[in-house]
Amino acid sequence: MTPPEDVAELKTQRARLPRTRSSSHARTATCGVSDVRVLIVDDHDDTRRMFAEYLAWHGALTLEANSVAEALVVLQREVVHVVVTDVAMPREDGYALLARMDAAPAWASIPRIVVSGHSSVMEASERAPRATYLKKPIDLDRLLEAIAASYAHAER
Repeated sequence: MTPPEDVAELKTQRARLPRTRSSSHARTATCGVSDVRVLIVDDHDDTRRMFAEYLAWHGALTLEANSVAEALVVLQREVVHVVVTDVAMPREDGYALLARMDAAPAWASIPRIVVSGHSSVMEASERAPRATYLKKPIDLDRLLEAIAASYAHAER
């Protein structure tokens, strides 16, 4: 598959925020996301960047995509440990991404977290039975914990 022409330069983020020893940081430091490669797929730049900055601050390596097409390019080029995807996106939705991942043996076992402000838990469990579902607005600590748990479970 050739990358779409409009695919932006892929980037991996590390924390740009100062690290402090707050109680929140001490709690999340034990969550096990250090060096976990997380692909964040969301068409809203602000949401995607907020997730990326927060996760990077806690030691995760973040990759970003603003569409299913861009996410597929990242999956082809990079090692990804966990995918966090929004459901409602133009052209193809997050469920289409998960179906494409299920169809590719190399990606089928990657843990996924579905984020939505529109879908119900019932719809998510039917359309993405192996995914963890988080309803927007997202509690960032809960996202961090879900990523850590998904990654730890996949490693077994």
